[in-house]
Amino acid sequence: RERARDAIGGGSFDVIVTDPPYGIREAMGSEDDDHDDDDRHEAGGASSYDSPLTKLFYAMGRDRDAGMPLLKVGGRLAAFVPVREGECLEDCLPNLEARVMAGVGVGGG
Repeated sequence: RERARDAIGGGSFDVIVTDPPYGIREAMGSEDDDHDDDDRHEAGGASSYDSPLTKLFYAMGRDRDAGMPLLKVGGRLAAFVPVREGECLEDCLPNLEARVMAGVGVGGG
């Protein structure tokens, strides 16, 4: 995030288009998906079980708290979210806590 910010003079982005590294998540079996939400790190709420997109949201929230938002107010974030057979999109998105922390809503259009 820091290198990306440096590339535009240290500011925030109007738009972020990302395809976080999902290889680990997609290789996981159902046993790995079952975890206790109490396994949260102190800093920013991210867990080792969270998807890369959820971890990005928590990082964005920490940046906002530090006064260095990654995304401008009103900016857009577009991300590839893989959905495996039997899953629904809503269950694959970052949790509400991460969305609120990052200041990012979920919508279309």
